[in-house]
Amino acid sequence: MLEKILVPLDGSELAQGILPYVVRLARGMNSKLTLFTVVDPDVVRTPSKLGSRGSVWTEFGRIPISVPDERQSQEGSDTGIASHVFERTERTAEGFLREIAERIGGSDLEVDYRVGFGSPADQIASVAEKEGYGLVAMSTHARGTLGRGILGSVTDRVAHSNTVPVMTVRPEDAREHGPEREAFSSVVVPLDGSILAESAVPYAEEIASKLGLSITLVHVVRFVVPSVPTEFYDGIADTEWEELEKEAGQYLSDESAKLAAKGVVVNWKLLRGGSARAIVDLVHETPNSLVVMTTRGISGLTRWVLGSVTEKVVRSSGNPVIILPGVAQDEAGE
Repeated sequence: MLEKILVPLDGSELAQGILPYVVRLARGMNSKLTLFTVVDPDVVRTPSKLGSRGSVWTEFGRIPISVPDERQSQEGSDTGIASHVFERTERTAEGFLREIAERIGGSDLEVDYRVGFGSPADQIASVAEKEGYGLVAMSTHARGTLGRGILGSVTDRVAHSNTVPVMTVRPEDAREHGPEREAFSSVVVPLDGSILAESAVPYAEEIASKLGLSITLVHVVRFVVPSVPTEFYDGIADTEWEELEKEAGQYLSDESAKLAAKGVVVNWKLLRGGSARAIVDLVHETPNSLVVMTTRGISGLTRWVLGSVTEKVVRSSGNPVIILPGVAQDEAGE
């Protein structure tokens, strides 16, 4: 499942915030890491003329460079300048990745690296899919080529446009909500009753088994206030809550029993309130947990939209979240 993990980096410190988590996961899963930088031609500013000396701006900051003048250049054109700049940028990126690979690699972790050119999202998705990577691990709020918002732009496109799961974390929140370098303690799997959400369970099971972790299955019960006179509401609400919680509790108990039968240490939590907020609060109460959930799905016992919940959990939990690709499903007619 996770023989190879692709780790996109863009030269920023925030992008490297994913490293403590993915290194921890790779060692436990015996996975090979590939550090991957994509140089985006659109953000590389080339000198305006031949013979320029000084620096150029890339996603790695300003790189000192001396561009050959027309007598030294074989092409003597803008193409020659761009080629020279890209070659220098590629060498800089390789040096950056080599240093990280040497720092995190060792006898218990194989690490290699590569540099690509083009659209970062397209290149990451293409390499991950075509070369059989089992996971893409990347920060969500870096400031370089990859850093364009929470589950937005590059991260969003990679997470939602291909069949490869994505592990992501906001390093800023990770520092606030828990130590980065301690071992994982558990895997949290939010379930909404849909088949799509349940597809995260086997994935979490394999990780938990190989890393010796427990699994916590969680479901959030939501109750929509009915349009009835106030004097009737309290009695109806109590009855609805009891029915919803009984059904959800039985569901979680059944799912937990399946895992326990395989020797997995498992427990379940039944929560009330807004789905994302309740999950985030639970994750904050269980530091060093790894969240595994699907991208979207409209279904289940209380019909919460898993896609928007996933994004909010990534934004606020401070813990790494593995996002499994899924297709939106409308089961309203069932």
